[in-house]
Amino acid sequence: MTLDDVAGPDRAPETIWEQCVEWAELLVRIQLDHRRRTRRFSETDSVTLTGSDRPLVVVLLAAALHAQAVVLRAETPRDALRIPLATATEKGLSATLRRTPYAALCDAPQVRGAGAVQRAVLIARAESGHPDDTLLWHRVRAAAAAAVETAGRSCASDDVDWWEGGHTIADVIAVYPPTRSV
Repeated sequence: MTLDDVAGPDRAPETIWEQCVEWAELLVRIQLDHRRRTRRFSETDSVTLTGSDRPLVVVLLAAALHAQAVVLRAETPRDALRIPLATATEKGLSATLRRTPYAALCDAPQVRGAGAVQRAVLIARAESGHPDDTLLWHRVRAAAAAAVETAGRSCASDDVDWWEGGHTIADVIAVYPPTRSV
């Protein structure tokens, strides 16, 4: 899923949810570029970053980003630029993906055509006890967390662990400008 699927090809994001989808797509692209550049592209990466799981990873990241925007009481997409990737106090996007990804999905906006199908699939898989569903849920969560970590590491200086730097989505955009601007 891309922003074009949500907002259309010629329209910039107008809502925080649409902006979160764009940023989620950016985080996945950063992870994909990193894996290819370092030649550490695996079979799992193929599925989660370019294949059938990619839209699920994007929606999970968008839901976690949106959950953080709610915590920040962001009223506009520009306000949401302050979303932290991680903090030393276990807050931010990485903590949401580790601790409450299911709640983030459940609380994400239910916008028709804007990841609604992927959201429903992920919720169903998370609730299922079937091993294949559990595997999918964990694979998507791991891919989303890895994308955040890679983006965080790209913003961090060598002398600070990436999660202690207080980096925000704005810092990621400064390093990797998206195709559209806020």
